[in-house]
Amino acid sequence: MHLVSAYPKDSGPIDGKDTPGRADAERSMDALVLSSGAQQFTTHALPGDPAKAILSVAKDVGADLIVVGNKGMKGKGRFLGSVPNDIAHQAPCAVLIVSST
Repeated sequence: MHLVSAYPKDSGPIDGKDTPGRADAERSMDALVLSSGAQQFTTHALPGDPAKAILSVAKDVGADLIVVGNKGMKGKGRFLGSVPNDIAHQAPCAVLIVSST
């Protein structure tokens, strides 16, 4: 299982050190893995657009399924938020959108 988190591109290395964006993404995923008790996770923290990061990892690892939350999918006239919408339309595999409420 692969966990993917994206952080803003401007959070990249400065003077050879990672800025808080990447560190926060990695720390968040590490906490999630530890709290789950599962041992079979690989984490990926990538700069840039979340949908592009998820799609890139899915393609690179030959994913069979992408699971993404529906966070941000609420609002007038919106059926899908931009991240789950982009993933659903561009994924190289099946996509499951789960309720995050």
